[in-house]
Amino acid sequence: MRKYFIAILLIFAPLTAYSNFNAGIQIGYNTTELSTDWNEINSNLKSGFQIGIFARFGNEFFLQPELLYANRGGFAEFQNEFWENSGLRGRGTEVHAGMFQMPIMVGYKLIDGAAIGLNVQAGPVISIITDKGLAGISEVYNESSFEDYTWGVQVGAGIDIFSFTLNARYEYSLSDIYKGNYESQNFNVRAHTFLVTLGWKLL
Repeated sequence: MRKYFIAILLIFAPLTAYSNFNAGIQIGYNTTELSTDWNEINSNLKSGFQIGIFARFGNEFFLQPELLYANRGGFAEFQNEFWENSGLRGRGTEVHAGMFQMPIMVGYKLIDGAAIGLNVQAGPVISIITDKGLAGISEVYNESSFEDYTWGVQVGAGIDIFSFTLNARYEYSLSDIYKGNYESQNFNVRAHTFLVTLGWKLL
């Protein structure tokens, strides 16, 4: 993994000849909540992590593409009479997903000081799901119903302090991470995530 990051940064290195360019690494924490089109399924938050690289082009307005590996998930609990009759009420399934994410953020610097800066940012993100896992009720969920990729939008704000950047964002999913069927009824699952990342500008 370390060699991979170094290789990517070396690719970015020639761009430092241009003004207003930065690149670096970042790590982060996320918490995800699943949403479904069934009111009989409740969702609890689940924590995860992410790690990757980023580049930033521009000054007052900037473009910030990123490449990350993220671990996401959630817990779905079955409620109400429908699940009582099925013998599943009060039980649940934990959903795991590992993915490569490519956000492309557009930002605006509200404050651009020598030591401290403040910005707002928003942009699309595509997630390519590479690891899929379920722990719980196999009668309802199965891995074959996972999607291979999802689309979403991230919005948030960031603080730059010298060579470090701290970002807080919310990711709203625009597509389903899971499309399931139980007793001839279809149900879809989306994953909405709050995330915080800490980045270090190496270039």
